[in-house]
Amino acid sequence: MFRGHGARQLPDLVAFLTPVAKVHCTEVGVRAAELGMQVLGGYGYLTEYRVEQTYRDARITQIYEGANGIHERALVTRLLGGAPGAAFEAFLSQEGMDGTLWQMSRATVLDAFDPSPLAHDFMCLTREVLLQVVWARMLAGADNHGDPERIRRVAGWARQESDLRMKAAAALLALRAGK
Repeated sequence: MFRGHGARQLPDLVAFLTPVAKVHCTEVGVRAAELGMQVLGGYGYLTEYRVEQTYRDARITQIYEGANGIHERALVTRLLGGAPGAAFEAFLSQEGMDGTLWQMSRATVLDAFDPSPLAHDFMCLTREVLLQVVWARMLAGADNHGDPERIRRVAGWARQESDLRMKAAAALLALRAGK
């Protein structure tokens, strides 16, 4: 992660990534439970298959430890403009990521009189940028896997999908900000 003098930024990076990880994991959990219900059709609502309980369990995680909306708002009002936001930007740079879209969106959010309406879109963008880092690391380590071609194929597809979601989130953020 951070090496040398950058290690001092680790607490700030953790502070920034904590709400991002919470929101991402709970959103993905709910989406997975929804897909399970879709696969089973009407049976997905029956207690015999337990998918309905899985959905309820996943849904409540979006509220535990602070609702996702609160974490999104904290990201743009409390963390983004300070040392945690700078630590995330430094992390992206160290990972060799092109953070231009994230940096432009960050500037848009920081310039807003009230960044709260931009919070959800900025969180979506930040999640996707972070996933780009994860998939880039997967690609870099593909040769260490028993089936490196499979890892390259999956990571390549995932990066393309993530890139589309990242651009969509940035576009929505700019639209809501009137830019």
